[in-house]
Amino acid sequence: MTIVSGRNKVVLKLSPRGRIVLAFRPKKYPLTRQQIRVKECAVKCNIRKGMARSELVEKMGSCIRPCMTGPAGLEREIRMARDARAKVRAAIGREFMTREARDAFERKRQAQSEQDAANFKRHFDSRTRERDEARGKKKRKKD
Repeated sequence: MTIVSGRNKVVLKLSPRGRIVLAFRPKKYPLTRQQIRVKECAVKCNIRKGMARSELVEKMGSCIRPCMTGPAGLEREIRMARDARAKVRAAIGREFMTREARDAFERKRQAQSEQDAANFKRHFDSRTRERDEARGKKKRKKD
């Protein structure tokens, strides 16, 4: 459909069969915050219609991502790096524990693993018992 004429809300268009019809222009709506941000970043990064795909991909990585994440994205990366460093320090700290603290830690871990093994055995035994009972019922039905 091609616009023949009209500057107002109502325009004349050609239908697929070649007839002239009246049509309404789409209503303008306000952009969301994300759409406004993308638009600003695209202008700032000089992204335009008809540019090569490789150029667009390169600009998306080098310009759009930092523009969209902004300072909050940088803060998030810094926070994640701090957390990773804290985990490493905690892991290294275990190596430098006192003998008593290390023994207490090992006893606690051993007790937890024994409890986990007992829970698994109890669960496994109950599942096995249920399965055997179900098989027994099937055999009785056949007999």
